[in-house]
Amino acid sequence: MNGSFIKGTTDIFGEMGHTVYREDGDICKCGNRGCLETFAGRSAIINKVKENLADNLGFFRKSFGSSFTFEDICSNAAEENKLALLVLRDAAKAIGDTIANVVNVLGITRVVLYGETVKAGTVLTDEIQNSIRKHCIYPLNQGSEIILSGLDVFASASGAAFFAIDKFFNT
Repeated sequence: MNGSFIKGTTDIFGEMGHTVYREDGDICKCGNRGCLETFAGRSAIINKVKENLADNLGFFRKSFGSSFTFEDICSNAAEENKLALLVLRDAAKAIGDTIANVVNVLGITRVVLYGETVKAGTVLTDEIQNSIRKHCIYPLNQGSEIILSGLDVFASASGAAFFAIDKFFNT
């Protein structure tokens, strides 16, 4: 904001993955229960597909065998694979419902998403847009924009380095 990083008093800020999505959810690596990450994180998505494959639901392209990546799930979704689409849409709905709350609280109209899940593309953005239309107040539900970041996996490290350098030279 205004050319500076926003951070909490403990240097933690923007940990949306560790906001509670459902109290009855799985235990998260952070020690809480039902965090968004346990519903919509990369590992959660992979595990959901594996669970369904274990139940012999045969609509996932079998060429990956039992070993596949998040990217494989996204490519299956792009090919209109039903299981991949269902799992990604469920995850995207969880993300969208959480983002809709943030949009209402902060009154923002632009959300930039970063991380592995952006590889899901329009499956992700369409569901988030639906959640915003459904759960946000007017006019936020009309004009909010969802943008997928083009930053690479080193963006967080670059931001942390910038913060450290900026603090060193400006104190």
